[in-house]
Parts: sequence; structure tokens; C-alpha cells
Amino acid sequence: DYIKYYKYLFESSADSNVDDLNSRSTVSGMCDITMPYKIDIMLSASNYSKEEGGITRVDNPENFLLYIDSHGERKEKATSQDGPNFQRTLKRYTADRNIVDIIARHGNYLDDVLDWDYSTADRQYYLASSFKLMDKIDVTEVVRKIFVGKEFSRNDFRYAIEDVDFDMIQNRFIADLSYKSGAETTVNVDMAIDRRMFSAIFDSLASTPGGQPFIAEEGQLETVQLLISCLRGGKDGKGKARKIQCGVLSTEIGKKGREITGPQKAAAALKQLIQEVRVGAPEINEGKIKVKRLLNEKYAHIFNGRMESAELWRYNFYLFQLENMRRADLRRMDNKAKKVDISNLVDFVPSDRGREFSPLLVNPNLNIELNSFSETFEELMSLPNYPDFAEEFFERVDKLYVAEGYSAETNINNMIVQLLLMESYISSDDLARGSVIEKVNRETIAAAKYAVVQFLGRKNAPEGGNASAPKAKKAK
Repeated sequence: DYIKYYKYLFESSADSNVDDLNSRSTVSGMCDITMPYKIDIMLSASNYSKEEGGITRVDNPENFLLYIDSHGERKEKATSQDGPNFQRTLKRYTADRNIVDIIARHGNYLDDVLDWDYSTADRQYYLASSFKLMDKIDVTEVVRKIFVGKEFSRNDFRYAIEDVDFDMIQNRFIADLSYKSGAETTVNVDMAIDRRMFSAIFDSLASTPGGQPFIAEEGQLETVQLLISCLRGGKDGKGKARKIQCGVLSTEIGKKGREITGPQKAAAALKQLIQEVRVGAPEINEGKIKVKRLLNEKYAHIFNGRMESAELWRYNFYLFQLENMRRADLRRMDNKAKKVDISNLVDFVPSDRGREFSPLLVNPNLNIELNSFSETFEELMSLPNYPDFAEEFFERVDKLYVAEGYSAETNINNMIVQLLLMESYISSDDLARGSVIEKVNRETIAAAKYAVVQFLGRKNAPEGGNASAPKAKKAK
């Protein structure tokens, strides 16, 4: 039902991993951040967490941002410059005695003494030394314990690692490999340990802030420190940001056999957290009550004060929240006397703080459908009998509610929907199910749109304009 309701969005989406349990559709514009958003929950998603699917709460924002979110784990796929994290990858191999010993002795600084060095000639990352703590740690012995005895496949051969040496001049760790050539012949070769070899042996994980790749923001630590101060309530500790809930969302998508049950557990835990946040935020229920009152007030000619559509209520409360965010007075955290300049945000226009919220009956999906069905409404009006049809709508168009703060296209479609509801072509349930186009033909929508366009044209015309019924061109 969900996919059917949003079928037009899914038809234009980009599909990936279609044959995989972790298949997905990326809808254009769904994740575009084009305006400031008020948040109540901040979670770091983890697909490979050792915890069961769900949410682990973190009360201390400093621990969350500096020690948990900053080490977000994700599958390392060689798509970015951040190589596999040694500690995060190896600490999962608790059955390997050598690796357990390495993590116990050097785990806290393993990623400081080992590094990934990029070779422009080979276009490959090689295991290298950072040359830190060389006088205290035998880095060659550390690498030997990690790799000796391991096997991996490459170019149709199965290799076994016999030994590892360190070439200090080239800063490369050279593995002594053996493989079978023919029936019984064993061949020994040397090969520099690279990222491909590491990822073929281990289930390599990268560790970046929030698990996001391509992050190397200048001054990032200072920004995070300011965010921590904000989450603590500011200098006086009274800021509302202290109520933001932090935690780790474990989806288990990266665990075999958990690709479906893991996200289901995570979704259930997230739903519960959202409900708890709503209980502690009375302004949410106050806003919902206000939105329902406005729907009944502005559309009394349709609902007679008894609007019962939960979907309309939910969607308009979402619009109400967006409207309030557009009215936000943003100030710098280090200087509250200075406003934040957001004029460079594309398609963002701050809302008038003195204007009342205008509820809508039309949603984005219905907007697309109505536009596609009414593109040729003027041509249809030139056919016989259609002008008379439009006049029937025009007789009632002065009773419609004209919303404010939206595009002309959205406002016209919203008035079309009102006419269709008043004339009983559709019901409010049809709006929620997205079945308007299935109930109303193209000619009816064209007549309603023609009446609305003519009405708005006369309403916005200079004083003295004629507001009589529309006169369409007669067919030749």
C-alpha cells in the first residue's frame, strides 16, 4: 500500500542492490537539506554493531559525539580515502589468540602505529608504518601476529601467508606467500600487503564520524565542541537542546541472516523513542490540536467541523512544523547577538512570523498527478459542452479556501481538490489512499481547473475587473 500510494515517487527513483536483501530505492529530493530543521533525536546508525537491533541510549553528549559517533562503523568498500580501521576490524576476531593478544597489548594505539599509504603508480593503498613509537613497539612482530597463518584468494589462486618482513626504506610490509601450482607443486612469492589483501582476509570496517565517508572538515573538532556545549544546554544549562535524545541505532543489516529482522527491531525501538519524546514535549500535542482546529475552520464548507482523516491531520502537522522552522531566528553559538546568514540556501524563503499557518488538502504526490492530468485543460475547454461544465464549478468557487504561503500551482490544485470534494467526486479517504485520479476523469479535472484559474485571475485583477462566470472559446 505504501509503494502504491507513492508510486510516482518510486517510478522516478534510482534502485540499487535490487537482487540483495538490502535493496533500496533512492527518491530524488528526499534527503536534500534545504532549510534549518529542529531535531528532538540524534542517533548514530550502525549496520555492524555487536548489539542486538534497537537503540542504545547515551545520556552524556560528550561521550556520544567524541567517543561513539566519532567512531561510526561501516563496511569498508574502498570507495573513500579512509582505509580500514585496524582496532574496529580486529576486535571482532575473539577466537584468534594472536589477534586477541595484539588488541589487548596495543589496541588503543594500533591505528596510530599502522597506516595505509597510497601509491599513485599502482593506484593502491599499502600497509605501512607511521614510524610512531618505533623505539617501544616491534611493529613487524605486530603485523606478523595479525597476518601469518591467514589465507586469501586472488586471481584464481589460494594464497597462504608464511611470514612477514618490513622494508623500512620503501615503508612496505612484504608477505611471504605460498600457493599450489598444479597438482603438488608449491610456489613461494613475495607480495606487499595492500588493502585488498587485508579486506580479503578480514571483514574490514571503516571508522568515521557518524559512519559517513568523505569527511575531513576543517575545524571539525571545534564545531563538535560547540555542539556538545549546545546539547548540555549552553553556558547556563537551560537551553532546550539539552532535551535532545542521543544514542546508537543498531540495524544489523551487515549481519548475515539479520538483514530483515534487524531493521524491523530498529524501527520498533525508534517508534517507541519518538513516542517517549512526544510525551515529554507538550508543544507537540498543542500544535496537533491547533492544526486540527484550522483544518475544520478553513474547510468548514467541506467537513462541517468534523474532519476525521488521520492522514490529512498528520500531513498538515508536518507542514505546520516546517512552517515554524522557517520562522526560526538563528543566532551564532559564539555570539548570540549576531544572526546567522542563510541567504545562500537554495530555494529557502523564511516565513512571515505574523502569518497564520494555512492547512492544505493536496500533498506532493497528488500535486504531480493533478498537474499531469490538467496540462491540456485549456484545449479541452474549447470542445462543445465543456464550458457549461466549467460554469457549474464556477458557481461554487467563491466558497473555496485560498491558502497562503504556497506556490500558485499548489494553491490551484488545492482548490481543485476542494471542488471535487464539494461535488462528491471524491472523499477525504480517497485523498489518504491516493486514489483521486482513479475516481475522476481528465475532463472533470480540466473543468475544475479552468474555473479555479479564471476565478483567481479575476480576483487578482485590478479593481473593476469582471468576476462573472468563465467564457471559454467555442469550438469551430
